[in-house]
Amino acid sequence: MEILSREIPLFKTVFCGEIDRETEKELSLPDYCPDITRLIRVDATPYIEGCFATGNKCTVNGTYVFTVLYESDFNSALSFCSFPISFTESVDVNDAGNESRVSAKMNTRRIGCKMINPRKFTLRVKSGLSLSVKRIERKGIADVTSLPEKVYVKKDTIKWTEKSEAKVYEFPFKERYPLADKAASIDDVVMTSFTAEKPECTVTENGTVLKTAVTAKLLYCSEDDKDKYIMSTNRIPVTVNIDDVYGDGVSVDAEAMVSKTEISVDVDQYGENRIIEASFTLKVTACEERKVTAEYATDGFASEQCGIAVTESFETLAESQRINRVFSAEVRFVPEEIHFTELCDHSARVNECRIKADESGTTLYGTYTVSVLGRGESGYQSFDHISAFEEKISADKITFDDCDIRCDVFEANALLASDGSISVRIMCRAEIIAEKTVTVNAVTDIKAVECEKEKCSVIFCYPAARDDLWSIAKRYFASPEAILSDNPEVFDGVGNIVARTPVRITK
Repeated sequence: MEILSREIPLFKTVFCGEIDRETEKELSLPDYCPDITRLIRVDATPYIEGCFATGNKCTVNGTYVFTVLYESDFNSALSFCSFPISFTESVDVNDAGNESRVSAKMNTRRIGCKMINPRKFTLRVKSGLSLSVKRIERKGIADVTSLPEKVYVKKDTIKWTEKSEAKVYEFPFKERYPLADKAASIDDVVMTSFTAEKPECTVTENGTVLKTAVTAKLLYCSEDDKDKYIMSTNRIPVTVNIDDVYGDGVSVDAEAMVSKTEISVDVDQYGENRIIEASFTLKVTACEERKVTAEYATDGFASEQCGIAVTESFETLAESQRINRVFSAEVRFVPEEIHFTELCDHSARVNECRIKADESGTTLYGTYTVSVLGRGESGYQSFDHISAFEEKISADKITFDDCDIRCDVFEANALLASDGSISVRIMCRAEIIAEKTVTVNAVTDIKAVECEKEKCSVIFCYPAARDDLWSIAKRYFASPEAILSDNPEVFDGVGNIVARTPVRITK
C-alpha cells in the first residue's frame, strides 16, 4: 500500500555543559596614550556573534572588549584605553554532525593584569563558556495529511522550534544630552563606556521591532577641581526595526552590543562644557525562531486491503518549562586594604549561573562580581568583590535533560557607609528553558496482512472490558466513523464505551 511519508526533525543533546577558558593577551598602549605608572581597573566583556558545528567540532565566534583605566605619568592624571579583539573558541564535540543547533553564552569570571613596561601589559582572563549542542536527525513518518481512501489513523501532535542562522545587523546612532543639573562642568574626558541591555523583540507584519537601552558612562575631571573625577551616567532608550524578519508564529531571540563609539563635548547656552554628543553603533545578533506543530499517526489500519500499521519509536527533546524571572541580590562588604572616602562608579556582572532541582523545588544559583571605583587614601582605586546568589524559581522539581540559562545584571546600586563598608543591591533578569527527552511512537508505513473475509455484510461484536471504538474498528478493519454512526448509544464523543450492548458492524 502506497503511503506518502514526511520528515520530522528529532533533537538529541550531544553536549551540554560549561567549559573553563583562559585567554592571555599582550597589549600595547596606542601612541596617543601616555605611559602607565599605576593600573587602576581592568575589565573584559565578551560578546558572542555566532556559533556552529561541523563534524566533531563546535566553533564560537565573538568579540572581547578589554578596557584599562590607569594613572599616567602626566601629572598622575587618569587615562583610559579600549581594545576590541575578535576571538574564536573551538570545542571538540563527538557526534555533533553537520546539522546541529548550537547555543552559547560566555561569562567573565576573573581578570588579571601584569605590567611589562610603562607601555605594555599582559591581560589574563578566565571565562566560562556555557555550550549546548543538539544534533538534528531527520526521520520519515507517515504523512497524515495525504492518506489513501479507507485508511484510518489515530493522531497526536509533535512540537519543535525551527531556528534560522543568526544574522548581524548594525544601526548607527547619535545622541545629544546635557549633564545632570548639579553635576560639575567637564574639563577633560577620561573614560567612556557603552553597554546595551538584552533587546525586547516584537514581531509585526512589517518587520521586527527591537527595544533596548544603551547606558552611556562618561568619566571626566571637573572644571572646578581638576583632581576630582566624576562619572556621568545616562540611559538612552533605543528602538530599531529589522525589516527582513516578520510573519505569524515568528519570534526573535536577539543580543546587542555597542561598537564604534565616539564622545565629544559641547558648550551650553552659558558657555560651559555641559553638552555631551555620543555617537555609537548598536550591533544586534538576531536569530529567527518559529514554533512548529505537526500531526503524526500513532496507530492505523486500512479497511479495504486489511492493512496494519508499522510503527517505530523515536526519542527527541521537547521543551518542558520556560521561566522568566526578575530577582534581586544584596551584599555588604568591606574592601580589603582600601578605605574609600568617595565612590565614583560601580557595576556588576554574573560570573556563572546554574540550576538545581531537588524535592524542595528548583533553584537558580551562581556567583556575581561587584566592581567599585572611588577615591581612596592612595588616590583613585578599584576593588572587586565576588558574592553568591540563590533564587527559588519553582516550588516543583523540574526534570530536564538539557537546560539553557541566561542571566544578566540590568541594574546595580551601591552605597558607601561612613565606616568604609559598601552595600550593593543588584537586579538580575533570568531566562530558563528546560527540555526533557520524550518518546514518539509514529506510524511509518501500513502493510497488507492476510485476514479472513467476512461472509456476512453485518456482524455483531460483544466488546471486551478494555475495548473502545478504535480497537473494535481495527480488529474488524472497519470504518470507525461508520461504527459510531451505527451505534450512537454505545460510544461517547471520544470513543469510550458507555453501554455494554452488542456493537453492529456493517461490512
